[in-house]
Amino acid sequence: MIVDFLTTILSSRIFIVLTNSQSGFFATKTGGQSWMNHFQIFTYGYATVANLWATTAMNNGTGMYQAIALYQQNLFWTTDAWTSGTWWYITNSYPWKDIAISSSGQLFVAPMYGIGLYYSKNYGQNWYAISNANYYINTVAINNAGNYVVCGSGNGGVFMVQNALTTPSYYQSSGPPTATWTGSDISATGQYVVVVSSAVGIYVSTTFGSSFSKATSAPTLSYTSVACSSNGQYMAATYQSSGGIYYSNNFGVTWTSASSAPSAYYTGVAASSSGRYMYASTYPGKIYFSADFGQSWSVTPTVPTTMPTPSPGVNGRSLLYQNWTCVATSTTGQYVYATQGTGFIYQSSNQGVTFTLSSAPPGQWTGVSTSVDGKVVAATIYVGGIYVSKDYGATWTNTPSLNLQWYSVAISSTGQNMTACVFGGTIYTSNNYGASWARIGQGYNQYWFAVAMSLNAKYQAAVVYNDPLGEYVFVGNGNTRTWTKTLLGSNNVQLTSIAISSTGQYMTTGGLGGPLYYSNNYGASWYTSGSLSMQWCGVGMSSTGQYQAAGIYGGTIYYSSNYGVSWAISNAPVARWIHCASNTAGTVMYCVAQGKSIATSTTYGATWNVLTGTAVPSARPTFSPSLTPTRVPTQTPTRTPTRIPT
Repeated sequence: MIVDFLTTILSSRIFIVLTNSQSGFFATKTGGQSWMNHFQIFTYGYATVANLWATTAMNNGTGMYQAIALYQQNLFWTTDAWTSGTWWYITNSYPWKDIAISSSGQLFVAPMYGIGLYYSKNYGQNWYAISNANYYINTVAINNAGNYVVCGSGNGGVFMVQNALTTPSYYQSSGPPTATWTGSDISATGQYVVVVSSAVGIYVSTTFGSSFSKATSAPTLSYTSVACSSNGQYMAATYQSSGGIYYSNNFGVTWTSASSAPSAYYTGVAASSSGRYMYASTYPGKIYFSADFGQSWSVTPTVPTTMPTPSPGVNGRSLLYQNWTCVATSTTGQYVYATQGTGFIYQSSNQGVTFTLSSAPPGQWTGVSTSVDGKVVAATIYVGGIYVSKDYGATWTNTPSLNLQWYSVAISSTGQNMTACVFGGTIYTSNNYGASWARIGQGYNQYWFAVAMSLNAKYQAAVVYNDPLGEYVFVGNGNTRTWTKTLLGSNNVQLTSIAISSTGQYMTTGGLGGPLYYSNNYGASWYTSGSLSMQWCGVGMSSTGQYQAAGIYGGTIYYSSNYGVSWAISNAPVARWIHCASNTAGTVMYCVAQGKSIATSTTYGATWNVLTGTAVPSARPTFSPSLTPTRVPTQTPTRTPTRIPT
């Protein structure tokens, strides 16, 4: 839980940090002596920080108005950060890249990368697009009054917006070339503007952004962030490559290297109104502090390098919207285990009614599997090992597995036999509850993505994510530890999931951009089902294989009641569904989605209930134009399968 991003500070005492883990979003007005944890915007089910670029902002003066923008997730803001902490949001997976707030908090400006530039002039309640704006704005900054906004493009020039509170006018500034602009700031009046790039250096304007000149005294480095004082006299810029800090004390005319700033991967810099106090954040690392206008830097004694772990909330329900990656259930559906992409393992012992945080350590969890009774559980961490629990998730042990890119795991009915695959490696097996592991042999190095096995471990199957020669399923014999390769097609489909019945007779697989494939004879031959060509990213089936569910990444959930031969659309909402699991009878099914939630079905996959926590806002803002994605078409699939030649 290390400090990652830093936003504007009002003095030496008021600033925000965003951590690079599930800990969330912290604000302080006591120079780091005490912190307010804004974790509720994550725990109430609307955001995850993991592996997503994010940025924060607060208004000058009071810091009451604060905001956070998450790329491919949501935009959040509050108008009373130090009191009730009520948060508003714009939901759906929009590519927010930055956020800026005027001094009064009335004006918000936020670009959606590849879509456009949006603003609100009534404290975030209504949002509008700025016409003719560059679609790829990467960074924004607002002067105090909100009448000047600087915008740096991700693949173009630098632009200005004037009079956003009345009638916005948008134009390109002269001077800055086409580049990837990574940071910007503006003085209180708007006269002084500074922008930095990852490739062309630092540019400064003294004419309210109408024209810029390159700061020739600053070397051309991979700059990541820039900040200036309220009057524009004092500036600081951070860079990545053997990272460091440059500062200016004469309105950006000359720049000097801050020799005391250690070499690090700098992610952000912020300056107080006077410019005397500055903070710079590093990844993954510490916050550095300057009290002399950016000349000298040291580790701040008041900002902790680690943040307190917040409470997961009542029964863990407040953490249900997260970056879920995998789910597994016992045969009755009583015990459920769900993993997060960068986070934790959550478990339920009452058929998903409530979830609690397991004792497993945080990590980039990629796969989970459980024995039929739910007692033995195995879970994989990408470049972290394989963890096993033999007591319903109460305690976990890191098995003596190699530190590889583990991506999926499957275990037998008792948990004694386990098979795990490595993305960019091979397949490993264990026959002693994960106590020791052995690779299956030479010649199996692939980008393995998913693995499954029958209850007795005799029949196993695994899929490769990106085989240039076609879509292949590997069917293994757990007794002989040999595998047979079967070609499904040559349609450049990236296979992502595999499910197998308890006996091994029925198997179903699917991937991104193709149909679902099924086998009814232990993987000897395969057929294309009547499903649509979709971004299939998760398949689960009942013990007999009759009842199945398959999630679409960016779509809904389909279900089958005839062994995967034909499929129908369910009522599940549009989400990034990534994994499904079923109990023995198919009467209890679970699906997890990235950045969304856990959904349950007690109708063989026909209808789904999305588990939700308490909503963050008391009302929803309006947003124009509407960008709500359309629902997956409801056409009924054909029922006649096409057999793949053997």
